[in-house]
Amino acid sequence: MTRIRSFLAPFVAALATPGLLRAQAQDTARVTPMVTTATRMPVAERDVPASVTVITGAQLRALGIMSVADALLGTPSAAIMQTGSFGGATSLFLRGGQSDYVKVLIDGVPVNDPGGAIDLSTLTTDNVDRIEILRGPASVLYGADAVSGVVQIFTRGGYTPRRVSVEARGGTYHSGDASVSLRGGIPLTGGATAGYSLAVARHQTDGVYAFNNRFAETVVSGAANLDPDPDDSIHLTLRYSDSRYH
Repeated sequence: MTRIRSFLAPFVAALATPGLLRAQAQDTARVTPMVTTATRMPVAERDVPASVTVITGAQLRALGIMSVADALLGTPSAAIMQTGSFGGATSLFLRGGQSDYVKVLIDGVPVNDPGGAIDLSTLTTDNVDRIEILRGPASVLYGADAVSGVVQIFTRGGYTPRRVSVEARGGTYHSGDASVSLRGGIPLTGGATAGYSLAVARHQTDGVYAFNNRFAETVVSGAANLDPDPDDSIHLTLRYSDSRYH
């Protein structure tokens, strides 16, 4: 955890605005970070008996990181291999294990292919609340695919006042990203709460080569949460991706 913070801190400091820094200085509330992937139950990060790295969605958005593969580059013991330009087949090797030895989940749902293989090239950070990386064997909790580790992606919830955000950016190789997101929360009777989030994003680039490597992707993601009481929760997640790589 210390290494990933050291890796991200200079970039976050460079991108932070004075207004954001003032808001942070005024914020006196502190919430103990919780980790779910290591034990399948929320546990304070300092009490987790395993090697875990947590990358928050706020860090990803501050750095402009749009793909899960790029987000994992600074994780200790993790190696990312990509064939060709953006959109090419991308594999994750954790702690020296094979690429099919890492279990990848989105809100608890496995997304590996049969046999354990997974291509991270189309997995984006749109509408992501945090990414937890558990380094080390976890087959007891997650099955035979979790030999060298587990990566779990959590979708943002909606327990905040309603807000709409629009983002757009451009760069080299005729690259462009645009997204629209909506989040909100609804108080219910008896202390129950409900929340929702929905985001639509478009990513495209001509690629690093002169021809035949254009990549475009449309991502729709969302989540709905219902907490009837502090001990129970119902969570529904949606993630749809449509991509094309020349």
